[in-house]
Amino acid sequence: LPRIRKRARVRADAKSTVAGQFVDSLGHMSTVKLFAHATREEDAAKQALERYRETALAFGRITWLFRTWLAILSGILPVALVATALWLWQAGQATPGLIAAAGLISTRLAHMSGWISFTALGIFANVGVLEDGVRTLARAHGITDAPGAAEPPPSKGEIRFEEVSFRYGREEGGGLDRFLDEHAMIVELLDAGDHGA
Repeated sequence: LPRIRKRARVRADAKSTVAGQFVDSLGHMSTVKLFAHATREEDAAKQALERYRETALAFGRITWLFRTWLAILSGILPVALVATALWLWQAGQATPGLIAAAGLISTRLAHMSGWISFTALGIFANVGVLEDGVRTLARAHGITDAPGAAEPPPSKGEIRFEEVSFRYGREEGGGLDRFLDEHAMIVELLDAGDHGA
């Protein structure tokens, strides 16, 4: 079960990377169209999907292994208990009612062990997802001020765009119209991380 938790955490991280990649690409489509390399976004999406596929398969393999061993053990339990009851009956130490009771109890135990184990599997998988979320959200920032740094002066914080429009249908493709040609522009790109946060 701890291995299931670990693989669930890795799978959750890969899944959030895929979601972040697609949300970033689609949410910033105008910027992507203007500044991205022709295949860079596609390559990044393929890479994120491939990593998610690998982690999902690894999680599926460990889950399959857990369920297979559980099914084998649940199959052995009734056979062993009924065989023991038959052996005792042959030795004169058990009654036919004891054999029937052993069969009923062992079957019930096999079913109970199944749903208890599947519940534990779900809990450990969800704990792995929670650990990934905590690791992502509770990360300490690494930005610190230089020693003796002064507070920045207050500013208006105003950004104005005048006579800017967006349109489709141009020969060279859609995009911002009368903006890049007429205005000098400084673009700061900040790394938002794998999760699009």
